[in-house]
Amino acid sequence: MKKTLITLIICITTTSLSSCWPTTDDENRHKNNAKLFLNDHLDSTNQKHIYIQDDPIIFMCNIQIPSIKGFDPKKVFSDKISEYSIANFYYNSNYKNWFYNGLADIPNMKATKLKMWRTTRMSKDFEMKYFISKNSLNEQQFYQALAVFICRQPNGEPGTLITENGSNFFSCLKNDGEFIFVSVLWNRDLGRWHLCAVIPETWEEGCYIFTL
Repeated sequence: MKKTLITLIICITTTSLSSCWPTTDDENRHKNNAKLFLNDHLDSTNQKHIYIQDDPIIFMCNIQIPSIKGFDPKKVFSDKISEYSIANFYYNSNYKNWFYNGLADIPNMKATKLKMWRTTRMSKDFEMKYFISKNSLNEQQFYQALAVFICRQPNGEPGTLITENGSNFFSCLKNDGEFIFVSVLWNRDLGRWHLCAVIPETWEEGCYIFTL
């Protein structure tokens, strides 16, 4: 009788615990309901600023960028191999029109520090902009950092920049103040760095993003 009673208590306790523990479907429903609540009960200016333990990026580390002497970026980053180029480059039309064509010489630059982030999931562009648009590099800071990074990995060697299964993005401000991303991607098949000015609609998991 005593043994039967103990067994019955264990069964009841186990059943109670299992019935209280949320399933994966429960967790997904909770997250969706929480987002619906925010959409229904927060004004539109605050809705996109709140995430539920699901931030699209995580901070990885700070990177020290050393001071550099002034240089001509059109020579150093030319998409035509020359005696001055530090690597083989390809540009998309947006990059040429928004950055390269209007470039002036980069002056002497003091040492600075960048933050490196990694995307954690598929996400929308407005989420990413909320997190990092306030810490964008100006064009001079971008070329200072890019020169340092590419000189350490001119032929796609392992290093700070991703060279396989992902892309690197720099959060930049054009001279007119417009916020933009510059994608820096190593194309192993063609042996060159692709520099593309982009406004992504969606983000993949595992990308690196560099900001101030």
